[in-house]
Amino acid sequence: MYFELVNEYETELSEHKTPNVWGENCRVGKLASVAGNNVNIGNNVIIEDFVQIGENVSIGDNTIIRAGAKIGVQAFNIYQYNGQSKQLYHGGKTIVGQNVLVGQNTVIEQALYHYGVTEVRDNCALDANVLIGHNSALEENIEVTAGACIAGYARIGKNSVIRLGALIGNGLTVGENSHIGMGSVVMRDVKPNSRTIGNPACDLKNLE
Repeated sequence: MYFELVNEYETELSEHKTPNVWGENCRVGKLASVAGNNVNIGNNVIIEDFVQIGENVSIGDNTIIRAGAKIGVQAFNIYQYNGQSKQLYHGGKTIVGQNVLVGQNTVIEQALYHYGVTEVRDNCALDANVLIGHNSALEENIEVTAGACIAGYARIGKNSVIRLGALIGNGLTVGENSHIGMGSVVMRDVKPNSRTIGNPACDLKNLE
């Protein structure tokens, strides 16, 4: 019952619409889909074919969004009501900063609740097939390589690198200047300036 009330409340809030705002010199593929309301696109943004951009999305100047990427789309949050599986509505914001690269088929989920934010800050580079979960925050100058998954409510500190196929668990914090190795499964917070690898992931200093 609780989630039914939340969905009703959040849906009513989402009915407030504002016109989209487009910066100068943007290039949008003919097969891209951009929501008709509540989208703010900066200058010199490139949006390739088959990209989907939902409502309540802001994209900074000089950002490139490669083919098939999804930004500000509903996340996978399921609850049970009267024996049925239902989707918990997401109506928050999605903010992508300036000079960001979003790779092919990468997904940046819309935040849960109208006051929530999913954020990828300036100068980040996301490779293909990356998942950024709802309400997560990537600080500046982060590199995320192909197939990595950052679960909901995680926070990644600036200047960090997350390698191929790594998983960052829900609600965790990765400190700044950290390096998460290929295929690592991170299930607890990572201290700043760490090099972490394995399943479950461990700081390399602890393996010496």
